[in-house]
Amino acid sequence: MAETDEVKAGLSAILGRIKHMTTQELEAWEKRERERIARVRALHLPKDMRRAVLNRQFKDGRTVRREQAIRHLEDSGDLLTIVLYGPTGSGKSVAAARWLCFNENAGEDSTLWLPAPKLDSIPIWGPELGRAKAVDALVIDDLGYEKSKKGIDSAEAIIWDRHHNERPTVITTNLTSEEAEDRYNQRTIKRINQHGAWLLCNRVLRPDNSNRRTT
Repeated sequence: MAETDEVKAGLSAILGRIKHMTTQELEAWEKRERERIARVRALHLPKDMRRAVLNRQFKDGRTVRREQAIRHLEDSGDLLTIVLYGPTGSGKSVAAARWLCFNENAGEDSTLWLPAPKLDSIPIWGPELGRAKAVDALVIDDLGYEKSKKGIDSAEAIIWDRHHNERPTVITTNLTSEEAEDRYNQRTIKRINQHGAWLLCNRVLRPDNSNRRTT
């Protein structure tokens, strides 16, 4: 089926559901949709990603599987940090953004989308870094793209603090765990590996258990 036909079919299904809603159900649906849109906008995502996150009807199957894998790993109870790694364009950021936007355990004002390159310009003891440590749910997008030692130090400080305070974090990166160990303090990566998981995002999603360490 062509993409245009898929869109038409999706819209038709949505309109069909709305048509059979009672007034009360329609009001509740409209309220949920307004809240969903407001939550996505509040994250200040790039425009193309904001559109992808909101477009639940036509979301990519691989993105859905990655999002489900994140939730599955979280439900296991002992994972604080999840790293989605793989090549550019593999859907890591969209999956992470969907987890952040629709995280039921985090309030609307207690989620944060943090592009890693931004860490180069954030004061290391400033309020922005403090908020990154304190929010209920955090995504660090494109870890490894910091260009300064200050940016790297800030990333490590956030990861360390959130791990210590048991706050969930999802990280997206093009780095493997071995490459991350070369770039960051090994104690920081050890914290991720002790109570986290690395998920390879490529053509096939698989938990990379070889990167789980218990020492």
